[in-house]
Amino acid sequence: MDDIELIQAFVVETQEAVDEIEPLLIEMQELACEDAMPDTETINAIFRVFHSTKGSAGFLQLGTVSSVTHEAETLLDMIRKGKMDLEEHHVLLMLQSCDFIRALLTEIEQFGTDHGNDEKAADLVEELQHCMRGTQELSAAKVPAAPESVKTEPAPVLDRPCTEATNSAGTLSEIASPDMIDIFVQDAEDLLENAEQALIKLSQAPDDPSEPVQEGLRAIHTFKGNSGLLGLTHFEQLSHRMETIMQAVRDGELDISDNVIRVLLSIIDLFRKSTGTLSQGNVPTIMGFQGLSELLDEFIPSTVAPPEVSSAPDTAPPAPAEEVAAAPARAEPPPERTAPNASEKRSEKTADKQISRAKAAQTVARRDIRVNVDKLDLLHNLVGELVIAEAMVTRNAEIKKLHMESFERAGHQLSLITNELQDVAMSLRMIPLAGVFRKMIRLVHDLSSKAHKKIDLKLIGEETEVDRNVVELISDPLVHLIRNSVDHGLEPQEDREKAGKPESGQIIIEARHQSGEVWILVKDDGRGLNRQKILERAKERGLCEGDGSHLRDDEVYRFVFMPGFSTAEAITDISGRGVGMDVVKKNIEKLKGHIDIESTPGKGSTIIIRIPLTLAIIQGMLLQAGNERYVIPLLNIRESFRPDSSAISTVTGRGEMITIRGELLPLFRLATLFSIKDAVTHAAEGIVVVIEDGPEMTALLVDELLGQQQVVIKSLDNVGVSVQGVSGACILNDGRVGLILDVRGMIHLALHEKSFAV
Repeated sequence: MDDIELIQAFVVETQEAVDEIEPLLIEMQELACEDAMPDTETINAIFRVFHSTKGSAGFLQLGTVSSVTHEAETLLDMIRKGKMDLEEHHVLLMLQSCDFIRALLTEIEQFGTDHGNDEKAADLVEELQHCMRGTQELSAAKVPAAPESVKTEPAPVLDRPCTEATNSAGTLSEIASPDMIDIFVQDAEDLLENAEQALIKLSQAPDDPSEPVQEGLRAIHTFKGNSGLLGLTHFEQLSHRMETIMQAVRDGELDISDNVIRVLLSIIDLFRKSTGTLSQGNVPTIMGFQGLSELLDEFIPSTVAPPEVSSAPDTAPPAPAEEVAAAPARAEPPPERTAPNASEKRSEKTADKQISRAKAAQTVARRDIRVNVDKLDLLHNLVGELVIAEAMVTRNAEIKKLHMESFERAGHQLSLITNELQDVAMSLRMIPLAGVFRKMIRLVHDLSSKAHKKIDLKLIGEETEVDRNVVELISDPLVHLIRNSVDHGLEPQEDREKAGKPESGQIIIEARHQSGEVWILVKDDGRGLNRQKILERAKERGLCEGDGSHLRDDEVYRFVFMPGFSTAEAITDISGRGVGMDVVKKNIEKLKGHIDIESTPGKGSTIIIRIPLTLAIIQGMLLQAGNERYVIPLLNIRESFRPDSSAISTVTGRGEMITIRGELLPLFRLATLFSIKDAVTHAAEGIVVVIEDGPEMTALLVDELLGQQQVVIKSLDNVGVSVQGVSGACILNDGRVGLILDVRGMIHLALHEKSFAV
C-alpha cells in the first residue's frame, strides 16, 4: 500500500471511532450484568463503527482488521435483530475487539500493514463465532491477546459481581480499599515519572549509567512492591523484569540501547494508563501480557537467571535506596503453585504488608492529609464571600458617618485576619509547575527521535506555583508550542551547521513571577518566525488588508493563532494542520491570560504566556463613568491625574490624543466605549487613567476614581454573557455589581474599533 495519507486518515478516524464507542460498550456491559438491554440507537451506533471500519479496512487491504470487525458486526447484528440475548461476555469480546483493533492501529501507522497477527486474529474470530453458535461460556483456552503492544482499557467495575476479564492485570487483594487504591494511584504517578526521567537520562548519557539506573531501580522496585500489595500480579511481574534489566545494565552485563529504552518507556506508558483505569474504579487490563513478558526476557543476558515472581505480595516493604543499588541481579523464587496452605500464607503476607503500610501512613499523616479538591474549592469560594462581606461592613457609608473609633479598630483587625485567611486559602490551591514541566522531557525525547533532530531541553523555574486550574489547562498549550518549536522552529542538523549553530537545538521552558503575573516562556534557538510567509498566508485567507507593511511584527505574529492557520508546506505527524496554536489561544483565554510572541530571524523565537497570579481575587481601582462603576486591576494602571485642556489635541486619522511628559498617547472615553449616559463630556472635568498592557499604552477618561478595592472575580461564562473588554464581574461594597475591565481587550477595542456597546 503506497498511499500513506489514506492510511494515516484511516488510523486517525478509526482511533476516534473506537474512543467514541468504548463508553457505550461499558454501558452495555453494566446493562448486561443487570439482564437489561441497551436502547436501539446505542447498538446501531456501535454497529455503524464496526461496519465502517470493516469497509475502510477492506479497501486498504487490511485483512486482519476487516476479519475481526466483520465478526463483531455480525454478532451485534444478531443481537439487535433479537436472534441472541445480550450477555456480559458478548460485550467483553467486543471490548477485546476494540483493544485488538487499537493495538493493530499502532502497527498500521508504523508499518502500513496489519500482517503478522493472523493467529491472534483467528483466536478472536473463533471466540466471536463461538458466541454466535449459541455457546454461553467463554473458552478459557481461547482468550484473545492483542499484538505485543501497550494497551489498557476499562474492565469490569470493581463493585459489580460480573465475571472478571481473563486478561486483567490481576485480582485485587481483599485489603484493596478505595483509600488504598487512591494512595497507590498517586504514588504510582510519581514513581513512574521518576522511572521515566531516569530512562531518558540514561538514553542521553549511556556511557555513565550509574546514577540514572539507580534512580530508575528505586522507582521501579517500589512500584513492584506496591503492585504486589494490591494483587496486581501482571504489574508486579513486568516491573520485576524491568528491574532485572536495569540491574544488568548497572552491573555491566547489558549494554543499553535505544531499543531497550524504547520498550521500557512503552511499559511505563502501559503502567500509567492502567493506573488511570484503576482510579476510575475498574480492574486494569493488559493485552498481550505474555508477549510483553517474553519481549523483556529477550533483553535479559544469559548470565542472569530468568525472573520469576510470586503472585503473592512480597512481605517486606520496599528496600532502602542503598540496598536496591547494592543488590546483585538475581531471580526470585518461583511461586508455590499447589501448596495446600497457599491462601493462608498469602493472607498472612498481605496482613503483614498492610500493617507496614499503615505504620508508614501514620508517620506521614502527622504532617500531611489528603483533602478532596471539591472541599478546597468550597473553602475558597467561602473565603471570597467573606472578603465581600467584610468590605461591605467595614466600608459601609452609614457606619463611617458615626466615627466610632473602637469599631474602626475592630474593623481593621478583621481586615487583617480576612486577608491572612485569604492568602492561606489561595495557597492551598497553588501547585508547582514541576509536574507539568517534567512531562515535557518525555515529549521532547520522543519528538527528537521522530523528527531526527538533536534537542537539548532546559527547564527553569519549575518551583513556580500557580493556581490548580492553571496546571490543568496549561499542559495542552505547552505540548502544542513544543511540537511547533521542534517541527517548525528548530532547523535540521545540516542547516544548523551551515548557520554556524550548535549541532543540538535548544528549547527552554521557563516560569517566573513578573509584574503580578505568572509568565511561562517557551524559547528555541531555531530559525525564527518568517514574517513574509505569515503575511502571504494571511492575505490568501483574507485576514490582512493591503501588503501588511503597516503592521507591527507582534500584530503579524498573532495571525498564527487563527483557526486553521499554518505556514507548513506539508502536514507531518508532529504538526502542520493549523490546529495547535488555536488550541493554545483558547486554553490561555480560559485562564484570562495573554500570549506574546518575540522572534528574531535566524536566532529563534520566544512565546510568552502571561497568566494572572490568581484567578479569583484581585486588587483593583474602582472607577465611575456616569452612574456605572468599573474595576481595573491595579497592576495595569501606570498613573492617573486630572488633565489640563492644553495637553489634549485632535490628530487627523487618530482622534483625541493627550501629551504626557512629551509622549503622545491616544485618549478614549470610557463613557463612549460603553455608551454610558450622563458622563463627563469635557476632559478637563474628568480623570485620565493611563492603562498599559506590555508595550501598549493608552489614556482612558473617566468621571472619577472611587478608591482601591479588593474584589472577588465572578465569571460571566456561567450566565451566558460575553462582553468584549470585560473579563468578569464583582460585588462592590454597597452590594452593587461592577464589571472588571480586561485591559488588553480595552486597548485593542479602543484602538481598532473605537467604540462598542454592552
